[in-house]
Amino acid sequence: SSFTPTALGGADVSIGVNAVFTSGKYTYLGLASAAGNDFRIYDVHNPSSPTSVGGVDVSTDVRAVYVSGKYAYLGLSSDGGSGNEFRIYDISNPSSPSSVGGFSYNQNLQSIFVQGKFAYLGFAGDNSTGTEFKVYDISNPASPVSVGGVDTAGASGGAGGVKSLYVQGKYAYLGLSAITGTCSGATATGCEFRIYNVSDPFAPAYVSGGGVDTTLDVNSVAVSAKYAYLGLATDGSTGNDFRIYSVVDPTAPTVVGGLDVSTGVNSLQVQGKYVFAGLVSASGNDFRVIDASDPTAPTNAGGVDTTVDVNSVFVSGKYAYAALATVSGNDWRIYDLAGTDTQTFMAGAAGVGQLSVTDNARIDNDLYVGTGINVGLGGINSAGPVSIENTLQGSGASAVAGVFGNYTLTNSTA
Repeated sequence: SSFTPTALGGADVSIGVNAVFTSGKYTYLGLASAAGNDFRIYDVHNPSSPTSVGGVDVSTDVRAVYVSGKYAYLGLSSDGGSGNEFRIYDISNPSSPSSVGGFSYNQNLQSIFVQGKFAYLGFAGDNSTGTEFKVYDISNPASPVSVGGVDTAGASGGAGGVKSLYVQGKYAYLGLSAITGTCSGATATGCEFRIYNVSDPFAPAYVSGGGVDTTLDVNSVAVSAKYAYLGLATDGSTGNDFRIYSVVDPTAPTVVGGLDVSTGVNSLQVQGKYVFAGLVSASGNDFRVIDASDPTAPTNAGGVDTTVDVNSVFVSGKYAYAALATVSGNDWRIYDLAGTDTQTFMAGAAGVGQLSVTDNARIDNDLYVGTGINVGLGGINSAGPVSIENTLQGSGASAVAGVFGNYTLTNSTA
């Protein structure tokens, strides 16, 4: 089926918008550096008329935004050492976000993914022995601590910088800028798409065989279930700029399908059977909807011709939030994806590809999870027993804390 997303609202910020993230009734924007706030927060509870509520002037480009709980994690362009490229803000009062912590690495921070108490960071190539893929413990956001990392880059020209990353379960999926070298077996020097085992965040390990030599920049990576979706820089010919890989076996990612969109793909987000793509402006729809219900033969399902680059796309519920290069009119926009909107819904059973809940979710019986549960800094509060049938891992002096009442360790190892 095909459909055309309907424009609802947005804002003219008079500068390019690099990143967009929506959580609850707020949308968080990362802008190119300009006068005023480069990080901005909008109330989008009425998507036809979003309202600016707060922000921060960071005096440089905001390249990446990730929100988890009451914190916003920002990735900034390098400012030559005078400030932190990774910054954490408390957004519990969105009208007045407050700086909490961060660190400086003197390289552009291009991608952020938060899972549990760890932030996974992707930096531009530094042409030296530093690590472009970094893992930080953010359990104390006022003082994030480096715990692990990987040097992904080449010796010159910024090759091999991390442009995009996505974490699912115990694996991190990285999209790199084009780099030469060998991409085979345990050698990943020439792989632009790489899979790392991060079950031990202190020592991220490349999965032998878990890489692909795309020969092009991998601008965006999204993972859903057993598939990885890659957005590439255009090859200028008939190759697929959008590709789908089976990652059911992380030691052997296998291409299963793709689409030639005839331009670069900046951003991807997967929701159900659809992939929402932000493209480098070209003929046709720059905000593209791709039907990937058959991953071996994805098809164009619709979209919008924005006439400029779509730098970032975020989908929440029935709305898509698009961050555009500067343009006459709204530089960021909200689109209605024409899904079902009901005040009350009751069903005996439902099959859902991806469920987005903007408020609280209540489950009156058991919850079964096939892979893992990722919990924010609020933690887990259990009124009953907690049974762990495998390994309980922790780090630091406060690795096991906050147990009120009796507990029993069976077959424990000190």
